[in-house]
Amino acid sequence: MRPIPILLYHSVTDDPSPALGTYSLAPCRLRDHAAVIADQGWRVLTIAELARQMAEGSVGDEPTLALTFDDGFADTAEHAAPILAEHDFTATLYVTSGRVGTHCDWLGSEGRRPMASWAQLRDLSASGWEIGAHSISHVELDVVAMTAAREQIRGSRSALQQALGLPVESFAYPHGYHSRRVRQEVIAAGFRTACAVKNVFSDACDDRYALARLTVTSTMTGDDLARLLSSSPTRAARRERPRTKAWRCYRRIRHEAGRGAKQ
Repeated sequence: MRPIPILLYHSVTDDPSPALGTYSLAPCRLRDHAAVIADQGWRVLTIAELARQMAEGSVGDEPTLALTFDDGFADTAEHAAPILAEHDFTATLYVTSGRVGTHCDWLGSEGRRPMASWAQLRDLSASGWEIGAHSISHVELDVVAMTAAREQIRGSRSALQQALGLPVESFAYPHGYHSRRVRQEVIAAGFRTACAVKNVFSDACDDRYALARLTVTSTMTGDDLARLLSSSPTRAARRERPRTKAWRCYRRIRHEAGRGAKQ
């Protein structure tokens, strides 16, 4: 079964915010990444295209990958899109709908960055990018009440579809955090696919509502990416690991303690 790398990018800038430094890639490095992908002959799909082919069983043996950008930063439109366009590549951008046209606010003052505007999102969509949902306010969906999670999931899709006038088929879990109940809420909201993180390769049999992605960090050079794409991949576990459940329990306790401190 051929592995399918799904690369996860965040900010693309030469001037990263301190809190996002690890997940901010310099434009010159993204240009190197795009060149590697082109030179190695990868077919680049959006997540909606990939999920559709997975469902149809038509992914095939051609080397295939997907590019994703989380959060919806303005620099995705300003820097990433023009670089990828040099190779006719598009990607899926997961947008935090409640922050469109404003600033990132979930990382504190050291993570504050401008977010893409509605006009920028429309331009990306017109150029072939897929616009997906990433909740309203970037909360950890697996530790909040299900009513709150439902509002975040459905509200983000509704806001994007209404503002952009196009279908929103894909969702990405903020921070990659999800649970069986959150997954079910995403399905019930009408999404056809959802991305997690996992930092392993996906494949044609991966769970379409918890697709595995590989996080790109600031230090990943073009040579690093070339080695990664040529490596023998580790694939996603089909069942949730005990340590994942334990980590969720800890985060839920921390979340509840934080709520109590604010009351």
